[in-house]
Amino acid sequence: MAKIAYILPYLETGGTEQHVLNLARALKDRHSITLAAPPGPLGERFAAEGIPLIPFPRFDRDLRGGWRSFRQAIAELRRQGTDIYHVHAAIELVLLTRLLGGKPLVYTVHGFFGPSAPTDYRLAALVANRAAERVICVSRIERERLVASGLKPEKAAVVWNGVPQPRTPAPAEVAAFRERFHLSPERTLIGAIGRLEKQKGLEYLIEACARLKARGLDPQLVLAGDGRERPALEQQAASLGVDSVFTGFLGEHERDAALASLDIYAMPSIGEALPLALIEAMGAGKAIVATTVGGIPEIVADGESGFLVPPRDVDSLADRLDQLSRSVDLRQSLGEVARRFHAAELTHEAMARKTEMLYRNLLNGRAPCSRDRAPGDTRR
Repeated sequence: MAKIAYILPYLETGGTEQHVLNLARALKDRHSITLAAPPGPLGERFAAEGIPLIPFPRFDRDLRGGWRSFRQAIAELRRQGTDIYHVHAAIELVLLTRLLGGKPLVYTVHGFFGPSAPTDYRLAALVANRAAERVICVSRIERERLVASGLKPEKAAVVWNGVPQPRTPAPAEVAAFRERFHLSPERTLIGAIGRLEKQKGLEYLIEACARLKARGLDPQLVLAGDGRERPALEQQAASLGVDSVFTGFLGEHERDAALASLDIYAMPSIGEALPLALIEAMGAGKAIVATTVGGIPEIVADGESGFLVPPRDVDSLADRLDQLSRSVDLRQSLGEVARRFHAAELTHEAMARKTEMLYRNLLNGRAPCSRDRAPGDTRR
């Protein structure tokens, strides 16, 4: 049993935090897990798993207090005899943990997006070369970007994100969800679950649904989640006459009911690393239309376990949504292949097993793996 400290720069409701929660859930019975992070909404879920939190303020909100409390947090982790520090997402915390921690350090990069992304990749590579024994990349494309930015190839391993098998909610839960949001059982439900942010490309999904309506189809669009783009998306849907439902933030059980309600899961993102929400949809056996960004083409086989379209291509997105809306059999066949691939490759246990082997090799003093994946990673 190793003592592992997971270190996060925030504890909101995004994919990075959910990734760490899934990893901790899978490993907590075999290892001693401690979390160091600023308090946040997802803290309750870690607490429910029995994972202790050592808090410190967010650096972007209280730099001086964050630095002082972070030093205290690392001192406490050292006192507890931490064997491995595993830092997620935050380059600055990699440096500080290396300065203060004095133990092997693993760094997981969850992707960088926006105009600063090239600089962020170069900085991550520079810091990781000097401060991390291993770097976990959540997709092969992420590894390629980091190595192209200067990361030493022998430090990098690919471990796909993984999620538990989605819970199948009781019919009464699904019926209650549908009734609450006035979802028609006679209409095709197209939807997405996650943050309503520019990166997710949801304006293209709304426009595609408007084109379906012009073709004589009558879907309902469900966008489950919240974010800065919600007012603009609501206005766009209203102006285009798209029958849309914005649920706001949902708890875990409500998310399960939302996912179970959907006929088609759409991910029109313009930037991703390897999205957890898409993996959850695959685990639930949903018919998927997603864009060819980040690591999505690594896990979705076009025409086999879902459909892939170029980002920002409304015509292609509308065509695939049209095709799936008209064929229940096609939705079921694609969804079943996606479900089987999730069970074989994308569970949180699979992610934890590969990460755990990386930990073991590190603690045993083995040289970094020269392959572009973690031991045990299977490819199609």
